[in-house]
Amino acid sequence: MFSGLLWTGAKSVELGLSDGLGSVDFVAREVIKAEDIFDYTKKQDFTERFAKRFGAAMAGAFGKVLAQGQFNIR
Repeated sequence: MFSGLLWTGAKSVELGLSDGLGSVDFVAREVIKAEDIFDYTKKQDFTERFAKRFGAAMAGAFGKVLAQGQFNIR
């Protein structure tokens, strides 16, 4: 049953929760001896990167306005 407790890598190996082999890439290269490794992680396109940066900039500006007390709701 899940307890919500967390362990470091070394402690999890000691408790038998991990095998200590390493990352997925390490296992693929060193244990399985895979010749070709493909990364299928979805990359953000330009619009996603722009939206994230624009949103962060707007949130930062809004936070500054709120901190200065210049924001009035009518």
